[in-house]
Amino acid sequence: MKKLLLMFVLVLAPTLAWAHTCPAYVDMIDESLAMAEEMGLDEQTVEEIEALRDQGKAYHEAGDHDQAIAVLDQALGLIESGGQ
Repeated sequence: MKKLLLMFVLVLAPTLAWAHTCPAYVDMIDESLAMAEEMGLDEQTVEEIEALRDQGKAYHEAGDHDQAIAVLDQALGLIESGGQ
């Protein structure tokens, strides 16, 4: 029984930790969007980042955390590149 419980915890813990990463990514994107003008992001890039953010958040809420992180990474990549 202890082995079964331990195996369950070892499998479940990383999944739960991964799920909690998504909101942190969304928060980073939101903070960056608040400074979009200072960062030199044009309106088209901001709209693209917002769309990716919303899509990533929707994936997170649907429980598809791998896809959420992939999409949110795209948004962060646009921020880091300055939209270029």
